[in-house]
Amino acid sequence: MPEGEEKEAPTFYNEVERVHLLMGNSQNFASKLHYTLLAAETNGMEGVVSWMPHGRCFVVHKHSAFAENILPL
Repeated sequence: MPEGEEKEAPTFYNEVERVHLLMGNSQNFASKLHYTLLAAETNGMEGVVSWMPHGRCFVVHKHSAFAENILPL
């Protein structure tokens, strides 16, 4: 990186896309869901989608934000 340029902080979208590219077409639904929820938690989006406290299922809290921001990934 050239001197004086700041590295862009990773975002939710960058993180999920990076994992999807690394895993390629071999990534199944469970893997995509796991990494998407992990990225949501890491990037402060647990208000949109998160694991339930017991960890056996997830819940979509804000359906429109989930559909607009997370499903396209």
